Amino acid sequence: MARGKEMACLDEKTRNFYLSRGIVLLGDILGKAEAIEVLARIEYLSQRRPGREVRLLINSPGGVAKYSLAIYDELRNLSVPVATGCAGMADGAAAVLLAAGTKGRRGALAHAVIHVTDVWSASDGQPTPEQFEGIEKLRERFVEIWAGCTGRTGEVVRHWMSSQKRFSADDALQAGIIDFVVPEEERDGGQEDGYVLRLFRARED
Repeated sequence: MARGKEMACLDEKTRNFYLSRGIVLLGDILGKAEAIEVLARIEYLSQRRPGREVRLLINSPGGVAKYSLAIYDELRNLSVPVATGCAGMADGAAAVLLAAGTKGRRGALAHAVIHVTDVWSASDGQPTPEQFEGIEKLRERFVEIWAGCTGRTGEVVRHWMSSQKRFSADDALQAGIIDFVVPEEERDGGQEDGYVLRLFRARED
């Protein structure tokens, strides 16, 4: 078997491992295919586990902003709580999904990094006049979402986005992006669940 197929198989096994525990994994660059995959798994859990919270585990370098909005809309329209957790990184389009979880159910591991970015970066090139209006509208929508999820003002959020603000887990807690950090000492004590899975232990609202 070619190495590419081995990696694809391993990735599928990883996703299915988490899915069997009621967790949807966002573990890749957020493009069209990854967004469709995440949406399908959310729908699958909603049907297989009616009335139970949906859990989204994030370790992603971000991706295309508009695809994160599709997942955001899905999460916001669920009738059950949404628990979100970051293990590793939540950059850009993935970071806003971390913040979009239900208040009290948004967590991160101790060494997670959350990176708030603009919806358009220098690497995307100079936008054309036709693109600029759409980018501004999208940017303002993300400002509204970030402000609503964190309780921060639009001015603060715009500063985060324009300065490409990086947060440690503790800083993200103070900023209102998450609600708790899983302490490192929770790795000890003989618990049956692993350190990552403790992102989704029952938490009080």
